[in-house]
Amino acid sequence: MPIESFVEYALPSLKQRYYATQHRVSNIRVEIKDDKALVESYVLAYHVEMGETPSSCIPLTEIYRYVRFKRWALEDK
Repeated sequence: MPIESFVEYALPSLKQRYYATQHRVSNIRVEIKDDKALVESYVLAYHVEMGETPSSCIPLTEIYRYVRFKRWALEDK
């Protein structure tokens, strides 16, 4: 699904559930060896929900594997 289609799909439900959201990506590490790459980053996801539900902060570690065959593409998450 192209990113533009995903945004059109996801945005209405996000606007109904959250007053605000913010994702901070930091400490991005990239290891490249031949035609493979490993990318690791840390994410803090802040969510302020509508209504009585309190805000939340979710720490995440994201790891992605890429492979190059004519161009770089996501191989595995």
